Amino acid sequence: MKRIIVTILFFIIGAGRLLGQDNRAVLTLDAVIAKAKSQSIAAKIAQSEKENKYYQFLTYKAGLRPQLALDGNLPNYSKDVFGVVQPDGSLIFQRRSQNNSALGLSLSQQIAATGGTLAINSNLNRFDDFDRSVKQYSGIPVSISLIQPLFAFNKNKWDKKIEPMKYEEAEKEYTKEGEDIASQTVKLYFNVLDAQADLELAKKNLESGRVIFDIENKRIELGTTTKDKILQIKLQLLKSTQDLSNSEVNLKTSLFNLKSFIGLNDLNIIGLTVPDILPPVNISVEKAISSARKNRAEFVGYLRRKLEAERDLDLAKKERFAVNLAATYGYSNIGNTLTSVYVRPNSQQTISIDLQLPILDWGRNKGKISVANSNLRTVTYTIEQEEIIFVQEITNLVENLKLIATNITIARQADEIAQERYELNNEQFRFGKITVTDLNISLSEKDLAKRAYVTALRTFWESYYQLRVLTLANLNG
Repeated sequence: MKRIIVTILFFIIGAGRLLGQDNRAVLTLDAVIAKAKSQSIAAKIAQSEKENKYYQFLTYKAGLRPQLALDGNLPNYSKDVFGVVQPDGSLIFQRRSQNNSALGLSLSQQIAATGGTLAINSNLNRFDDFDRSVKQYSGIPVSISLIQPLFAFNKNKWDKKIEPMKYEEAEKEYTKEGEDIASQTVKLYFNVLDAQADLELAKKNLESGRVIFDIENKRIELGTTTKDKILQIKLQLLKSTQDLSNSEVNLKTSLFNLKSFIGLNDLNIIGLTVPDILPPVNISVEKAISSARKNRAEFVGYLRRKLEAERDLDLAKKERFAVNLAATYGYSNIGNTLTSVYVRPNSQQTISIDLQLPILDWGRNKGKISVANSNLRTVTYTIEQEEIIFVQEITNLVENLKLIATNITIARQADEIAQERYELNNEQFRFGKITVTDLNISLSEKDLAKRAYVTALRTFWESYYQLRVLTLANLNG
C-alpha cells in the first residue's frame, strides 16, 4: 500500500514538473518573428486596418451598381381648422379631417462616363377627405428621368481611377506592415541578446574575479604581492557585482518588452539563440529597386497623389459655371380607385436646363485654378524628391549589406582571439607573470569584443529586415 501511495505521489510530482515546464522555451529569431506576425497587437491592428480599407472599397463598388429605393409617407393624417376666403373678401372657418399618403419606388443608376444619373420611377398618392367622404388616387405608373450635368466636373470619372489605387495601396501596405513587425521584433530580440551577453559576461567576470582575489590573498600571506593590488581586485569585484545586478534587471526588462510586443506574456522565455548563421543575400541594386516599385504602396501612392492633384485642377476649371439638364418621360393618371390609376394613363414629359454663370467674380475662379496648378506642380516635385530618397536608401542598404556580413566574420574572429588571449593572461596571472592591471585590460578587451560581435550581428539583421521592408522582396535570390 505504501509503495502504491509513493508511486502515485511520484507521478503527481513528475507531472506537475512537466506541466510547469510546458511554458518554458528557448526561441530562435525566426520563431519569434513568426509569432509576432501571427499574434502581436501590431499584427491585429494591421489586419483590422486592411479589413477597413476593404470594406471602404466594397462601399465604393456598391455605389456604382443600380440602387433600388422605396420612399413614402404613410400615413399623413391631419385634423384642423382652416379659413376659406369668400367672394366678398370675408373669411369662413371650416373643419377638415384629411389624409394624404404617398409611396414611391425608384431604380437609379449612375452614369460614370458622363457623371449623370438615370432613374426609373413609380409612385402612388392617395387623398382622403373624411368629412366629405371623398377618396381619390393619383400616380405615375412609370417614368424615366435623366439628370445630366453639362460641361461639369465628373467626380465618378476620377473615382474610377483613384479608388482602386487606394485599395491596392492598402493591400501593399498590409504586406509592408508584416515586414515592419519583423523589423521591430529584430530590434527587441537583439535587446534581449545584448542583455543575455552582458549577464553572461558579468557572471564569468565575477567568478573569475573571485578566483583572482583568492590567489592574491594567498600571495599576500606569502609576501609576494601588495595591499594595493588586493584593493584593486576588490574594486573590480564590486564593479562585477554591480554589473551582474544591472544585467539581471536589463534582461528582465528586455524580455518583458519582447514578450509584450509579440503577445507571449504567458510564456517563460528562458533564452534566445544567437542567429549567427546568416542568410545569403543575392539581390542586385537594380532588382531591389524594381521590386520596390512593384511591391511598395508608396509607388502606387505617388500615382494616386498626382491623380488627385490633377482631379483638383479639373474641379477648379469646371466649377466656374454650372449647367444641368433634367428630363423626364412617363405616364400619369388619377382616379377614384386604385386600379383606375393604371388604366390608360396619360403621357407626360418635362425638360429643363438650369444654369449658373458668373459674370463678375474679381478673379476668384482664376485664383482657384492658379492654386490648383501650383499644388499639382508641388506634388509632382515632392514625389520626384521622395522617389530619389527612397531609391538612394535602397541602394545604400544593398551595397552595405555585404560589407556588414564581412564585418561579422571579422568581429567573430576578434571575439575568439580576445577570449583566447584573456584565458592565456589568466593562466599567466596565476603564475605571477603579469600584473592585475594587465589582466583587467585583457578582460575589458574580451568584453568589448563579445559586445562588438553581438552588435555586428544586430546591424546585419536590422539592415536585412529593413531592406525587406523597403523592397518586400525575397533577398535570397
